[in-house]
Amino acid sequence: MAVAGIAATYLTSAKGRDQAERLARDKTEHDRQLVEDERNQQRRSEAYVELLTYVELVGTAIRRIVPGASVSDLGNLEPADESVARAQALLGAYGSAASIAYFEVWQQTTPPIVSELLYLSAKGQSESQEQGTLVLSTSRDDGVTAAWRKMQEVKQREEQARRELADQLSAELLGTRRFNVKVEERFTIGAQSQPE
Repeated sequence: MAVAGIAATYLTSAKGRDQAERLARDKTEHDRQLVEDERNQQRRSEAYVELLTYVELVGTAIRRIVPGASVSDLGNLEPADESVARAQALLGAYGSAASIAYFEVWQQTTPPIVSELLYLSAKGQSESQEQGTLVLSTSRDDGVTAAWRKMQEVKQREEQARRELADQLSAELLGTRRFNVKVEERFTIGAQSQPE
């Protein structure tokens, strides 16, 4: 009987020790996962801030595009390659599939702006009274009027895409939920953006 008691005590304590070790391993793994998640969230946050800085620099330059504006005062529509590459690399490394998709939609809005800007700059160069100063055309001819109309449309699409990108990044960083709508359904590149 004493042997049975000793054996039962040994089995009970071994089982308890195994359970305690398993709980300790689980807690250690859980703590490690929390630290990793926090580090990844911090990296994602830094990546998104860098990306938004780049996008807003371009957006600020786009907002300055108005008739008669000096081309030299517009700012940089294309920031330094290094800042673009860094923003894209960080997004690729830490961004979600949705944030990458929203960024790609935004990127597609800028070439039409540059195209219209080049046309308006060329027209403005022929109208410029001052030597060495390049201003955007203020002419009332049909081509320039149509170009300014198109410029307003593409600027609005860029602004909408920039807002949507910022909303997506913010939602991810704050942990809020966004409407589960595919990016392709929210925007039609080359046509007026309309939320569905």
